[in-house]
Amino acid sequence: AAGASLAWVHEAEIKHEKEMQNKLKKAKEANKKKEAMKEREAKRKAREDEREERKRQKIEEEEQRKKAREEERLSRLSAQVDSRLFREACYQREKVVVAAAKTTVRESMRRRKAAEVMAGYTAEKMIEADELQGGVNVTNETFLRELPPLSARLYDGDVLRLWDFVSSFGDVFKNFTEIPSLDML
Repeated sequence: AAGASLAWVHEAEIKHEKEMQNKLKKAKEANKKKEAMKEREAKRKAREDEREERKRQKIEEEEQRKKAREEERLSRLSAQVDSRLFREACYQREKVVVAAAKTTVRESMRRRKAAEVMAGYTAEKMIEADELQGGVNVTNETFLRELPPLSARLYDGDVLRLWDFVSSFGDVFKNFTEIPSLDML
C-alpha cells in the first residue's frame, strides 16, 4: 500500500505540475491576448484619429472656401456700392452745377436789366440836361468817354447794353485770352 500511496502522490504531483503548466500557459496566452487587444485597440485608435484628422482638414478647407467666396461676394458688392455712390455723387454735383449756372444767369440778367434801367435813366437825364443847357454836359465825363457818340438817335439800346455789360463784368474778362468755361467763371 505504501507503493500505491507513493504512486498516488507522484501522480498528484505530476497532475499538479501539469495544472501549473496549464495555468502558466493560459496566463501567457491571456497576456498575449491582452497585448494583441491593446495593439488592435491602439491601431483602431490611430485609424480613428487619422480619420478625425482628415475630417477636420476637410472641414477647415470647406470653411476656407466659404470665407473666400464670402470675401469675393463682399468685394463685388463693395465695388457695386462704390460705383452707385460715385454715380449718385456725380449726379448730385451735376444738379448743383446746373442750379448754380441757372442762379448765375438769373443774377447776371437781373444785374444787366438793373444796369440798363439805370444807364437809360442816366442817359435820358443827361440828354434832358444837355437840351436844357444847349450844349454838351461835361458833368459825367466817364459816361461820355465810355459811351461812343450816338448818331442821329438819342441813344442806341444795343450799344448801351454792351457798354453796361462790359463795364459791369470787365474785370472778369481782363485776365482771359480766350472764352472762359463755366468752371473758370
